[in-house]
Amino acid sequence: MDCAGRYGHLDIVQFLHTQFNAESSHTAIDLAAQNGHLNVIQYLTEFTNSSATVEAMDNAATEGYLNIVTYLHFNRAEGCTVRAMNKAAMNGHLSIVEFLHTHRSEGCTRDAMDDACFYGHLDVVQFLHYNRSEGCSVDALDAACFNGHSEVVYFLNDHRHEGCTQDAMDEAAANGHLDIVEFLHENRDEGCSINAMDDAATNGHLEVLAFLHLNRTEGCSERAWQGAVQNHHTQVLKFLRQYYPQKCDTTQSDDL
Repeated sequence: MDCAGRYGHLDIVQFLHTQFNAESSHTAIDLAAQNGHLNVIQYLTEFTNSSATVEAMDNAATEGYLNIVTYLHFNRAEGCTVRAMNKAAMNGHLSIVEFLHTHRSEGCTRDAMDDACFYGHLDVVQFLHYNRSEGCSVDALDAACFNGHSEVVYFLNDHRHEGCTQDAMDEAAANGHLDIVEFLHENRDEGCSINAMDDAATNGHLEVLAFLHLNRTEGCSERAWQGAVQNHHTQVLKFLRQYYPQKCDTTQSDDL
């Protein structure tokens, strides 16, 4: 019965229960919730003595099944943990975050906003900021910069106080997010390290490299040249040869 519940085979669940008086373990409801099988959960709740655990609501919230979260809340007593709101936030399920905030008391942790920022769910970030008190860590802004979520970056800068680290500009540069590199340079004072230019060069982001050269003082290391050589970024190699000849080992490249 556990396996049938997991895969949503309600007819088999009903057959096993009515013909053999079979009972399931808590696994059936927990896994049915994870896989979105509300009809199985309803049957097991209403016609059997099947138990469940907090994993049921946690799993349903993680996967975005608001109908199951709602049913479990109003019809079962197992509840959930902070993982429910944390994972719903991470996956951008705003309606579930709102439901849990309104109807449940378990709350969330800073991971909720941190992970929502990582994945660029601005609406979730805004809801958590205006309605919850857990806040976030510097990982929130660092992660938004890393993944190029500019609107999240702007919101955090304007509304939160946690700030970021040098990783924010370093990683934005590494991934070619020039708009974010420019924004951080103009609006924040954490700065960057030589990793910003080194990784921008390695990944072929010439516009980022040029901006850092003209506006920052950290410079680069020999790793910039080595990475550009390895990845055959000819224009980057020419740039480095012109402006940072002391970092260039031209014997490594046939591109110039």
